[in-house]
Amino acid sequence: MVKGDVVGPPADIWSLGILTYLMLSGRLPFRDVDPLETETKILAAKFDQTKLYPNVSQTASLFLKKIMCSYAWARPTIKDCFSNSWLQDAYLMKLRRQTLTFTTTRLKEFLVEHQRRRAEVVTKHKVLLRTYQSPQATSTTPSAPITQ
Repeated sequence: MVKGDVVGPPADIWSLGILTYLMLSGRLPFRDVDPLETETKILAAKFDQTKLYPNVSQTASLFLKKIMCSYAWARPTIKDCFSNSWLQDAYLMKLRRQTLTFTTTRLKEFLVEHQRRRAEVVTKHKVLLRTYQSPQATSTTPSAPITQ
């Protein structure tokens, strides 16, 4: 979307990558203080795999790389995603998943920060709306119809 490309199933796969990264790290993959730097990271599909939780498997990490490819045409289809070994119900994968634990501390911190930023944006929008409302818009008396 940042590039202005057509939005379709590959964009949905990208979104799946963002959510998967968030779940496996407690962070957004491209977040930066500077919005331009965030955009640069998005365009390059440059995310820091070292920010993933320490016990995230290499298979999960490779899955992320595939679905967050900067080239929409190179991303896997949803069918390919379901066929990925990380999402399979194979005995060894199930066993590995059962032994993994992730702390929810980072996710909770993310949620608190996200809610704080949303409240900040809402406040800014309310102030802007009040600033730009015309006196007529706040009037309670209906205006007479215009006749020609």
